[in-house]
Amino acid sequence: MPRKPSVRSTLGQALSPAETVAQPRPPSDIYNMAGKRLADLVIGGALLLLTAPLVLVLGLAVVLGTGWPAFYRARRIGKDGRVFGMWKLRTMVHDADQLLEDWRRDGHHLRSEYEQRYKITEDPRVTRLGRFLRKTSLDELPQFWNVIKGDMSLVGPRPVTGRETDLYESERELLLSVRPGVTGAWQVAGRSLVPYNRRMELELDYCRHPTLGRDLAILARTPLAIISTRGAS
Repeated sequence: MPRKPSVRSTLGQALSPAETVAQPRPPSDIYNMAGKRLADLVIGGALLLLTAPLVLVLGLAVVLGTGWPAFYRARRIGKDGRVFGMWKLRTMVHDADQLLEDWRRDGHHLRSEYEQRYKITEDPRVTRLGRFLRKTSLDELPQFWNVIKGDMSLVGPRPVTGRETDLYESERELLLSVRPGVTGAWQVAGRSLVPYNRRMELELDYCRHPTLGRDLAILARTPLAIISTRGAS
């Protein structure tokens, strides 16, 4: 079970994209100051173009299945504590966020699972097509746009909500010292099969050592992790 937060959550507050929740320490080596961003632009741009036709087809499938919108913009905390919108293909029913708040308020039986893992394994809000998109990680493809914008990197810690940053307590500054990633140590280690506390350890260890070699190793392992669907939900 995650550690109990010791500071006030930022989830639900009216933060603008320019507001921050921490003052992180950025990595100071050449790769993290310039090389990583250059790789994100070159590789991320190529992947964005290559996957654009597939994203359009899948977006149309979402609209035909459950109506507009095709995409969902999730509120996340990124590098330097900046709030940004993380793009995904919509995999849930339209009132998914309100349903979650209702469950938390009313003590729904799924509340404890969400508060322990910030994820629900058999989430009834997920549509039939959404389950397929999540299982194959195809719902994540629009995040290449976040990479180009500079909100995210190809490799990094998983983007977190304001409530999740509180769990990191004194290590929150370290977590927010690097851009969150489309893939990362947690994803290639088993995703939802990894306990949340272990996920936190993996993410923080990456933030301490975000090297070129490590990024290449994670990128090399990502296709197999996607194909195996291990821990995908």
